[in-house]
Amino acid sequence: MICWSLFLTLGSTFLLAQRLPAFQMSGGKSDPSLVLRGQIGSTYSVLTSTNLADPNGWKLADSVRLTSRVQPWVDRAGFGGKSRYYRALLEGNHPAAAWINDFRLIDHTDRTQSLYYYSKDSASVLLFFDPTCHNLDEVLLGFQALHQTFSDRNIRFWGIARGNGNLRESLRTLARVKQLTFPLMQDQTGILTADCGVQHSGEVVAVRTDTFGVFYQGDIASHPPAGSGNPIPWLANSLNAFLNDQNVAPLRMPAIGCPLELGSSEIPDYAKVIAPILLNRCVHCHSVGNIGSWVMKNYETIQRDADSIKTELVAGRMPPWHADPHYSKFSNDISLSDLEKTKLVAWIEAGAPRGTGPDPLTNSVTTGVDWPLGAPDAILTIPLQSLPEDGLVDYRYINLVNPFKTNVWLKAAVIKPGNRRVVHHALVFASSNPWENLGGLAGYFAGYVPGQDSSFFPDGTAKKLLGGVTLQFQMHYITTGQPETDQTQIGLYLAKSGGTAPRELFTKTSYNPVLSIPPYSPETIVTGLSDFQFAKRSTIYELTPHMHLRGSWFRYELIYPDNTKEVLLSVPRYEFHWQTLYRLSQPKVVPAGTKLRCVGAFDNSELNPENPDPSQSVKFGEQTMDEMFIGYFNYAETP
Repeated sequence: MICWSLFLTLGSTFLLAQRLPAFQMSGGKSDPSLVLRGQIGSTYSVLTSTNLADPNGWKLADSVRLTSRVQPWVDRAGFGGKSRYYRALLEGNHPAAAWINDFRLIDHTDRTQSLYYYSKDSASVLLFFDPTCHNLDEVLLGFQALHQTFSDRNIRFWGIARGNGNLRESLRTLARVKQLTFPLMQDQTGILTADCGVQHSGEVVAVRTDTFGVFYQGDIASHPPAGSGNPIPWLANSLNAFLNDQNVAPLRMPAIGCPLELGSSEIPDYAKVIAPILLNRCVHCHSVGNIGSWVMKNYETIQRDADSIKTELVAGRMPPWHADPHYSKFSNDISLSDLEKTKLVAWIEAGAPRGTGPDPLTNSVTTGVDWPLGAPDAILTIPLQSLPEDGLVDYRYINLVNPFKTNVWLKAAVIKPGNRRVVHHALVFASSNPWENLGGLAGYFAGYVPGQDSSFFPDGTAKKLLGGVTLQFQMHYITTGQPETDQTQIGLYLAKSGGTAPRELFTKTSYNPVLSIPPYSPETIVTGLSDFQFAKRSTIYELTPHMHLRGSWFRYELIYPDNTKEVLLSVPRYEFHWQTLYRLSQPKVVPAGTKLRCVGAFDNSELNPENPDPSQSVKFGEQTMDEMFIGYFNYAETP
């Protein structure tokens, strides 16, 4: 490494080495400046420190490419009356640019934003800020100006607020008042901020999307003392150099905004903290015979996959829970709390240490069971179904005899696929006529979709099964490349007789079968063909949105008789492979005349990794490559 250092105390210099690159003083005590001597065409990093005894105290001040052998250089940060050291390093020994892993956050418009989704862009620029910092206006308006300047050059701009608590409404107000046209998101845990190495409000990270490597990090511009010259537009210069395939210099510049809160440096204990989190949130799926792709059976398995656990967590893929926490709370929420996320990531970042004490995972591994709710009172099994190796399989409708000759109340009706590899979904109707429920568009008696757990109906409710009525299965199968068979079952659980009669639970919908999604459309917004109106005072318990592979986001809205509105469920990122039933922690009581409206969007662009073919127009249809728009919900009329 070629380097040269000097010590400067306004007007005095002390040479510590005499080789290139080299500095020399010019000017006087009141206007000191430096001259950098080196090789023409070479680029040098200029670092400063105020304490030579601190090896970690060096900060990047500038990156200078010499156009002449002797070139003036001014420290625009100012001397401030303090002694200061300077060091020049020939770039090429500069550390490689950092990588940014994928992340997923919800912006101020309730849409999800993911870094890797925008891989077709040239670059993304992330602005980290503290909403309470004194220079917030200056930073946001400067970033907005750059966003407008580079808006047609395939560069995406994002603002990321670091702060605790829910800042969504504050960010909405900020975007409106400041007329900001880029998304504002919140890094509530601080994990992303720490991952990017950001420490100050106003710091930006510019990422190239072909490699997701950082090509610039620091303040938007320099901060020269008053009267000493104009700010240097570090970010703008870096973006222009990047777009013109030139070397970006400087790679790093100092940030001087308000310090950002980065969380505790304490390393959690595996046995006491980490393993209980995994047992509570993850092992349910990651156990023998269950849906998880690997088994969390002991510390060794966790340590082996620790990095991938963090990757999946920050990217928002695991745990598979997609409801926006800004709105309603749900009793079956399997997501990690902010505190659980930060503890888990802190432990992984520390090297996933084993620590001491017995391993709670060793003796706590669960296995899949046939009937998680216990043995049903009655089990109905469809005849053995044989499936071809490939191709499309039309819906199959299979009628079974109801074992109950008189009316009964059921506390649960659980569909258990015989072969999960091939069962796309299964609906059961309490009727031999599939069109009585419009083939499922108007509701169903019981249903199964991938990712949905078995559960009893909400407390105080039950479904009425009429004696002697036919139970009809609607089976949607997919092929796997080899011959397959299936024998799906339904387990019926009787409600206890006596006491207060249960309220009858209904499964209804808001849907739209008139879909027309154009090719290459990143967002086609759809609303239910008509709102569902509650004829009587009712209680809403559960909601299940349903779309196919192009499903992007989904929202349930209530419109009260006085025309006020409320968002009941927002799913900013719909996931076809995890079609969750969202059970409200506090069931929603609505007056007669209230309307339920469903709104959502489809992503038929080439950026959607699930899209079968973005060049095709898409209509409503039964097969996976077609689309559906159905908002199922469970409710009971309430006296």
